[in-house]
Amino acid sequence: MSLWWQKGLLKMQNPKNVKQSAAMAVWGWILAILGFGWTFMAVSFAANVSIMEFEEDVNEKGMTIMILGFGVLALAGGITLIVTHYKRKRALARYAVYWNIIFNNRTNSINEIAAITGINYETVLKDLQYMVSHQHIANAYVDIQNRIIVIN
Repeated sequence: MSLWWQKGLLKMQNPKNVKQSAAMAVWGWILAILGFGWTFMAVSFAANVSIMEFEEDVNEKGMTIMILGFGVLALAGGITLIVTHYKRKRALARYAVYWNIIFNNRTNSINEIAAITGINYETVLKDLQYMVSHQHIANAYVDIQNRIIVIN
């Protein structure tokens, strides 16, 4: 039992997954900063054009809209990557806590796991189902009716 427990824990904390998540955060920050800059540039350009009150040609207006579009998309994409990274990071921390409770405290009751962690039952259930479906806990299944996780 301890052999596959360690294998599952190593799979969960795989350096490749951690590096991918960190890279996701870095690219998210880069995109967010670029997006903010492009958006700010497009808005300030549009404000200057309207203040000067001269007739702008179609190319300037199109360029402003294109830069604004790129800026908003990059900003939204960057924020999405950053939020996804931090959600993954929090989830991995919760998974490690579940591991410790299940294998060190020798409990399989989802209610007890939720009580010990202070996380609501639905979140613990969803997380355990994810861990089982992705083979982080091998040879296991979640018995929803009895509110337990069964490890063979």
